[in-house]
Amino acid sequence: IEGVRFRQISWEYLSDSGYKAVRYANIEEVADPAGTATNPIPISSNDLPFVHKGNTRDVVSMAIDRYSADPGAIQVGPEVIFELRMEDPGIVTIMVSDIKHEGINNDIHLLGSLDVLDEVMLATPCIDVADDRLTRELAAGDYYIVIDSSNDMPGEFTLFVDFE
Repeated sequence: IEGVRFRQISWEYLSDSGYKAVRYANIEEVADPAGTATNPIPISSNDLPFVHKGNTRDVVSMAIDRYSADPGAIQVGPEVIFELRMEDPGIVTIMVSDIKHEGINNDIHLLGSLDVLDEVMLATPCIDVADDRLTRELAAGDYYIVIDSSNDMPGEFTLFVDFE
């Protein structure tokens, strides 16, 4: 780039020059943010179709790295967790869209519980996994939809859940 020079400057140099880092004082920490294992985002089959726009870069949940339905796939990126309450049995379709050409790869994981994680962060009650679309017949009860970023490739996504 014409007219621009880049040079490395150490923190010591900046400090010696009088630079003082300033933290924005109005940052509020959220004790238990939505989308984690302890506070999943609720979805009821009575409220379907459900649409949620999110970003796996914006979450703090990194509780699950593997899923028993596909234990060879490592999902080391952050995840967003939803709790799906099925009031009646039926066929559920779950779709996630992301922008693969921008290096984003969020996958769908359907779990029967969040209670069983082993020492390698493997979710053993995983019912099914999919890249973009998952259709499954489910009995009445509680399930968990986890949108997890594959190979640490988080980013924007749109989740769509519907029920027949």
